[in-house]
Amino acid sequence: MILFTRTVGIAQGMQAGAIAQAKTVADFINKNYGMELYVGVPIGGNPLRVTWAGRYDNLAAMEDMFDKLAGDADYAALVAKGLDNYVTGTMEDRILKVI
Repeated sequence: MILFTRTVGIAQGMQAGAIAQAKTVADFINKNYGMELYVGVPIGGNPLRVTWAGRYDNLAAMEDMFDKLAGDADYAALVAKGLDNYVTGTMEDRILKVI
C-alpha cells in the first residue's frame, strides 16, 4: 500500500480560506473518483500548512489517479480558484510505502 501526502504553506491571513478550499478539493476528488482523500493541519510546529493525504493500492494506482486528475478541467479550475490561499514554492509531496 502507498500513502501519498501533499503539504503546502498557507499565505498569511488566509488560513480559513485555505482550509475551506483544501476540503473542497478533497470532497471533489472523493465524490468524483471514489477516493478517501483526507485534509489535515499540524497540531505543533508551523500552523500555516495544510496537507492532503490518500492511500493507493500501489504506485500504478497512484499514477493512474494523477493521470485522471491531470486531464480533468473541472479539477484544474477548482485548484486554480484557490491558489491565492497558498505560498508559492512551498508544496512538498511525500510517497511512503506502508509497512
